[in-house]
Amino acid sequence: MQNKKGVTELVLILVVVVVLGVAAFIAVRYFDFTGSMNKTVDTDIAVVSPSPISDSTDVDVLEEEFEATLTGSVDSEIEEMMEEAASL
Repeated sequence: MQNKKGVTELVLILVVVVVLGVAAFIAVRYFDFTGSMNKTVDTDIAVVSPSPISDSTDVDVLEEEFEATLTGSVDSEIEEMMEEAASL
């Protein structure tokens, strides 16, 4: 009877290993080896062409270009992300 108990434990361990292997295989297939899920995400990304880079070293020209540079606000980006997250 002692031998039967050892076989039962061995079969139980084998079943657990097989279940973990199948779960790992499914997870790898589902996440497509890259860690990202197989879902398509529609994103509207506006592509803005950068203005040509000037090679001027004149302070006035550089200051004028700097002032003309459009910078976004971090707050507006956070608000956009919150709105997108709320729509999920």
